[in-house]
Amino acid sequence: MLKRLTSAIPTSGERGVDYGDVPHQSDVAILRRCASELIRRHSRGSLSHSSQTIQHTIMRLRLFAASALLAPTVLAAQSSSQHRQDLSIGVRFGTLGIGPEVNKLVAGHLGVRVGANFFSYHTTRDQSDVSFDATFKLKAVTGLIDLYPKARHGFHFTVGVASNPLEFTGVGKPSGSSYEINGVTYTAAQVGVLNGSAKFPSTLPYVGLGFGTPANSHHGVKFVFDIGAAIGKPTVLLTATNPANSSQLTQNVRDQQTKTQNDVNKYAKVYPALTFGLVFAF
Repeated sequence: MLKRLTSAIPTSGERGVDYGDVPHQSDVAILRRCASELIRRHSRGSLSHSSQTIQHTIMRLRLFAASALLAPTVLAAQSSSQHRQDLSIGVRFGTLGIGPEVNKLVAGHLGVRVGANFFSYHTTRDQSDVSFDATFKLKAVTGLIDLYPKARHGFHFTVGVASNPLEFTGVGKPSGSSYEINGVTYTAAQVGVLNGSAKFPSTLPYVGLGFGTPANSHHGVKFVFDIGAAIGKPTVLLTATNPANSSQLTQNVRDQQTKTQNDVNKYAKVYPALTFGLVFAF
C-alpha cells in the first residue's frame, strides 16, 4: 500500500504539480486519511519500512494535499491578472468625425462598443449660377457588436447601428444677378434666397470589419482600425424664400430637388466609415 501511494505523489526532486490535473478536494481528504493510517500502522509496528521513509512519505502526502487545495486559488489569481476587465476606452477619428469610444469584451468571441463622433466644417461652394455657404456636420452615435473569429484576437466583423452620420445645410445666393433653376433663369429678386439641405435617416444599419480588441493580454495603449458603411441614402430638400411670386418658380424648384435627389440616390447609397483610433485597455 505504501509503495502504491508514494508512486503517485511528486517527489521533492520534481519541478512541481500540474495544477490542471490536481485531484478534487474529496481525493485530498482520502490522501489525508492515508497519511493518518500510515501514522497509526507505524505506531503499531505493522509497517516494515523505516521510520525515516514513513515520515518522508507522510510529508509528501501533506505537501501534495496542500498544493491541491491552493491550486484553484492560484489559477484564479493568474486568470484575473491576465484578463482583468477586458475593457478599453479611447478616441477615434475618421469619416464619422472624432470622439470617444468604450469597448467591452463580454466573451472570447464577442465584444460590444459604443461611441460618439462630432465634427463641423464650413465652406463656400459654387454650383451653376449659385454660390452656396455650406455647412457639414458630423455627429454620429454608434452602437456596435464585434464578432471575433478567433477568441481574444484583434480581427473582427462588425454589425450594429449608427445615427445620422452627416447633415448638410446650404444657403444659396446668385453669383451674378440671376439664378438658373432647372434650366430656367430667374432674377435674384424673384427667387430671394435658395436654401438646400441633405440629411441621412436618424438610424442606419452598420456593417464592417476591422482590427482591434479590448482583450488585455497585452494591456496598455493600442492602435485600432475599422472600415465599414452605414447603409442608407440622404434626403435632399430645396426651397426658395419667394416661391409665391411665381408658380413656375415653385415647380422648377421642386423639379430641381427631384433631379438632385436622383443623383444622390445613384452615388450615395451608403455612407463610408473609415476610422482609426488609440485606446487604452484595462
